[in-house]
Amino acid sequence: MWTQFGKLRLHPNLFVFLVGPPGVGKTVALNPMGEILRKSGAVTIAPNDITKQGLLDALAKSTKGVMHNERPFDYSFLALHIAELSNFMSKYDDALAGLLTDLFDCPPVNEEQKRGQGDKSVVINNPGISFVIGTATQNLGNTIAEEMWSSGFMARVIMVYSADKIIPLNMFEEVDVEEKVRDELECGLRRVGEFKGPLMWLPQAQALLQAFRTSGDADAPLHNRLTHYVTRRWMHLAKLCMVAALSDERMVVGPEDFHLAHSWLLSAEADMPEIFKDMVSHADGQIHEELKNWMFNAHLRSNRKPIPAGLLYAFLAPKIASHTIPNIIAVAEAAGYISRVAGTEPGPNAYYVPGPHGNDRITNRGVL
Repeated sequence: MWTQFGKLRLHPNLFVFLVGPPGVGKTVALNPMGEILRKSGAVTIAPNDITKQGLLDALAKSTKGVMHNERPFDYSFLALHIAELSNFMSKYDDALAGLLTDLFDCPPVNEEQKRGQGDKSVVINNPGISFVIGTATQNLGNTIAEEMWSSGFMARVIMVYSADKIIPLNMFEEVDVEEKVRDELECGLRRVGEFKGPLMWLPQAQALLQAFRTSGDADAPLHNRLTHYVTRRWMHLAKLCMVAALSDERMVVGPEDFHLAHSWLLSAEADMPEIFKDMVSHADGQIHEELKNWMFNAHLRSNRKPIPAGLLYAFLAPKIASHTIPNIIAVAEAAGYISRVAGTEPGPNAYYVPGPHGNDRITNRGVL
């Protein structure tokens, strides 16, 4: 399946990272998906621990032949789902990342010479791959070096971030996908797996995508590491539009598919900058020391007036992930670095520096 954009042929395959701190449920989301996909038989599942050559070997074994326009058509496609990035790429692998970058575009052919076999050339027709990989935020930062964020590989990855921990009401209760829903998903995947040929776009959907591409990325996520991702936003959106249509078992992309796909993209992009804050390797002790020093100076500059909590958030926001800020402030308060102004709850909090250089008797009306 593909869409033709001028000379560019785009396929509905995606590269997705599920990113977040440990314990937020990445594996819980990935495992049922992998089980359903495997049972459906709609696509060949790639092995988890794989090298560049191993990936090429798996691609070659996945080759299928179909008839399209009364002509034989060979293609090779893999799906990859991994609960933790370190199991797939323990350190950044230039050769593997380069191959994945090439396969993202589903080229007409991949040709590699296999060493040790008489330099035999192996030709793979119409290869491609989709993947969804879970990764702890810090591990992502350790694997993808600073300079690699400008690479073609990371520009092709959609990152979905969450720091929300889901705690079940009853940890002993077995939770499973309803059998009926599971069967419907498996059957739907099988049907979609039989689709072949080009996806058509209704004129309204074409106009919406064209307007998005020429809008200047006004709503794009802002971070220097996302610069090259932003240049390919329209491509990610086009692929998501095709996915939206296929999820409804249609080979025609309509305006409703654009709007649904656009909501998916914006939802993911809204939290992307949080990933890089969560990567920052500040020890908690260093953060507390910085907060203590900043608070002391800010308190003096304000003539020992209460400091609104909003200013503490503004100081900490560039340094750490937003979901960790309340905990940092709570620890600083418990350690006696700062104190909450009496009477500021349940309204907006304010803080002061206790002790001989600060004030120990402050209310929401000021210094006593």
